[in-house]
Amino acid sequence: MHKIGKLLGKIVGYDYAKGASYTRELKEVINRNKGSIITLHSHPNNNPPTGSDLLSAARHGYKKGYVVTIAGDVHEYQINTYEEKDYYYFDMKVDELKKGGYNTNERDAISSMLNQYKKLGLINYKEAK
Repeated sequence: MHKIGKLLGKIVGYDYAKGASYTRELKEVINRNKGSIITLHSHPNNNPPTGSDLLSAARHGYKKGYVVTIAGDVHEYQINTYEEKDYYYFDMKVDELKKGGYNTNERDAISSMLNQYKKLGLINYKEAK
């Protein structure tokens, strides 16, 4: 049986230099509902969840996260363990993979890291079809 939730808040628009801006009210809602919030956001560049997405989910205590791409792909992720350094490392390794000379694009580099983190048990991750 599916439980129907309610919209607790939303952020419209995004500043790539600053990231998502949470209002004080939204921060309070997140803090009151740690462990029960499912977050959903889009990636118009068609990338799966990034290290920044994972870090945000971990910091805010989200139950689960979804990224929907402009191509219609849906990526589901969940944090199993949280050490902040793991998620900074994620983005650093994505950059290394992209520069590695193996014709790895950003999407493939992110997917590779997601699968590595899944194998290590740091996250649950799947792409819904």
